[in-house]
Amino acid sequence: MLPDGGFVAGDTDSKLTSYAYPTSPHAIVAKKYAKHVAEDMLAAESVWMRKIPSVADYDARNWTLLDGENSNA
Repeated sequence: MLPDGGFVAGDTDSKLTSYAYPTSPHAIVAKKYAKHVAEDMLAAESVWMRKIPSVADYDARNWTLLDGENSNA
């Protein structure tokens, strides 16, 4: 969980990420079931979309958020 209540899921193998805003159902449920929510969110993402530059930037931003969360653990 992010400090603002948002939730970021990331797959280290494919480098896909997905972000849930603090008020989204995914972020709310992730407070108790983070792994399950992450799996559901990432299942909806697709590798081919990541070839679009703006989407690749989105993933890079999310990995920055994930790296920050991991350094606080």
